[in-house]
Amino acid sequence: MRPGDLLASGQQTVTGTIERVAFHNPENDWSVLRVKLSDPPMREPQTVVGHTHAQPGQDITAKGAWRTDPSWGRQFAAASIVAATPTGIEGIARYLGSGMIPGIGPAAARLIVNAFGEDTLQVLDNAPERLLEIRGIGRKKQQRIAAGWAEQKAVSEIMLFLSEQQIPPYLCKRIYKRYEGKAIEVLREDPYRLALEVSGIGFKSADAIAHKFNIPLNSLQRVRAALVFLMQEESGSGSCGIARDDLLAKAMELLGVAKPIIEQGLAFDLGMSGAHDAPADRAMLVEHDGVIYLASLASAEESIASRLAQMATERPRWTLDVNAEVDAAQYHLRVTLAAQQRAAVVMMLTNKVSVMTGGPGVGKTATLKVLLHILRQRGLTVALAAPTGKAAQRATEATGVTATTLHRLLGLKPGAPASTKIETDALIIDEASMLDVPLTSIVIRALSSLTAMIFVGDVDQLPSVGPGQVLNDLIRSKRIPVTRLTEVFRQAAGSLIIRNAHFINQGELPVKGEASDDFFVMAMPEKNTAGQRIEVGAIAQSVVATVADLVATRLPSRYGFDPFADIMVLSPMNGTISGVANLNSVIQKRLNPSPAKFVERAGIRFGVGDRVIQTRNNYDLDIFNGDTGRILDIDTEDKNVLLDFGGNEVRMGFDDMDELRLAYATTIHKAQGSQSPAVVIPVTTQHYAMLQRKLLYTGVTRASRLVVLVGMWRAIGIAVANDRDVQRVTRLSHLLSTHQHFHPSARAA
Repeated sequence: MRPGDLLASGQQTVTGTIERVAFHNPENDWSVLRVKLSDPPMREPQTVVGHTHAQPGQDITAKGAWRTDPSWGRQFAAASIVAATPTGIEGIARYLGSGMIPGIGPAAARLIVNAFGEDTLQVLDNAPERLLEIRGIGRKKQQRIAAGWAEQKAVSEIMLFLSEQQIPPYLCKRIYKRYEGKAIEVLREDPYRLALEVSGIGFKSADAIAHKFNIPLNSLQRVRAALVFLMQEESGSGSCGIARDDLLAKAMELLGVAKPIIEQGLAFDLGMSGAHDAPADRAMLVEHDGVIYLASLASAEESIASRLAQMATERPRWTLDVNAEVDAAQYHLRVTLAAQQRAAVVMMLTNKVSVMTGGPGVGKTATLKVLLHILRQRGLTVALAAPTGKAAQRATEATGVTATTLHRLLGLKPGAPASTKIETDALIIDEASMLDVPLTSIVIRALSSLTAMIFVGDVDQLPSVGPGQVLNDLIRSKRIPVTRLTEVFRQAAGSLIIRNAHFINQGELPVKGEASDDFFVMAMPEKNTAGQRIEVGAIAQSVVATVADLVATRLPSRYGFDPFADIMVLSPMNGTISGVANLNSVIQKRLNPSPAKFVERAGIRFGVGDRVIQTRNNYDLDIFNGDTGRILDIDTEDKNVLLDFGGNEVRMGFDDMDELRLAYATTIHKAQGSQSPAVVIPVTTQHYAMLQRKLLYTGVTRASRLVVLVGMWRAIGIAVANDRDVQRVTRLSHLLSTHQHFHPSARAA
């Protein structure tokens, strides 16, 4: 029986004082409490289990039922737990010393209670500056304690409100973090905002909360929220839009209401998008040629197309004798460009917007170096940028010119426009295959009218994680000047990594290679000695063990690679035995089995020394989705972790650690823009849904010195043969190719 079912099955009520928290899961507030019961009175402390963030010293009232757990014995399973403010000096000391407030441990709690006695909580509420009266508490610590106390109090009020509505308490912290003091107001006015604005809360969870507030199933509010949620889900898979009929079908399945009701909600939103007096935050959807788009994405594609189409008719602000400049640059840099490379430089110097694309070993970097040299020698300003920190670092190392992320170049903060105008003669965006529509739109809007724009990237790699396929659409439109480099240079052709990358891209199986090559395949047996096929799960187990051994022992021993810094394990997907989650767990046990300190978040153990990856943009900490780093220290008193992201040391609170994952292994998608000396890729038929040519090609091209494929030749063959990309719904190529002049149909992102 689930705790939530207890309310309907003859619940009981118990009250008492918490003596100890035996277990607490910070992700959902599931707790195991030892409680001295006063009603009914019992001599020995009893076990109470349920969702709460109550602390030792607090009195609680719990509603639920007694049960006998097969493993843990008799306990009270609570459907709801309401905690009261602690009273008495000892209760207050236990409460404050429980670790719930950053800066207060048991010793500090005792000092505070000794100073203020039973007035302690009133001091924290009304005069927290009095903490400065206590020896050992300075201004910084006083401010941290005051802020922690205020947040804890607000969270408690929200928890009580949620409990009264019989809403799962584990949502409390997420809701508070997003809305802070306005949380209760938001829940009362429009609980569907949770699905659109709070990480980890989907439409079904928000819908359940709305049901508590008696919002009808066929309400316009519910239908519109579902439509926007479905559109956001679609953008999460890379598309900017979805066919009207497909959207209606998905909405009917999600909502369980008749099609006319959904059509009414859709018509209302689409009608508002064309109304001049519609509030800016209400027009969420637009329609073009039978396809529904999020208004923000439709507007973003339109702004990109409008600006780039105009730039394609203009010339850059400089006037150069281009051929003479190329000759002089070659002489100075002591390089000789091939015909394609020279044509690329000429094209980029004579157009205000252009694209250079090509695979590994075709000379993109050498060409870019010549271009940068010419521009800088002529006193022109150049901004070199990339979508991610890793890609920017690679561009810096390859060209010798300092590159930055587009986010830092633009001064981006969540919910705010770019704070920096791009005032430079030329903006060069490397790894442009990673550009999505929202980011490109922001760049376009921040671009000075005098700035030339150059996109550099490999269009055959995976498209962006976010919605759109900007580089592909620019090339397909045939409106933007493009140079595709195809000639593999002799020096690069000596690398089996380069040759096999091109084989894969052309739909051919890679050469197996030997241990002495820079690319080799470790194929697991797929049949036993009797000729019977081995079960795929067993093969996957062997693959994982082999990958872990390569990372922990064999590659460091043979090549001198640092397993924490030089080896990247890339899996096609997160799930399955040979997926990222299991690989991280297995490799962590080999490389960091007993860290000096550790903390568990979302079922993951993070220890000092662990390699981690950031999974969302965190503008406050200046770290972004895909950045990788190491854990330097864990502070259990102040509840934060010290991280090193490539020399950028940051402190992250425990509550923000849901943005972190282990990074001994990552998905190939997450590795876009990165490069590592060694790359190990498990490939099995368990990854069938993700076995695609572009995916394998992108993974292989992340390596600079060594690639090892571990798995099944059959799976490698499936991936190489599968060139069917998931078709993304976008309009950018069409808008550019038709070179329409229009007024944006919706508000910008």
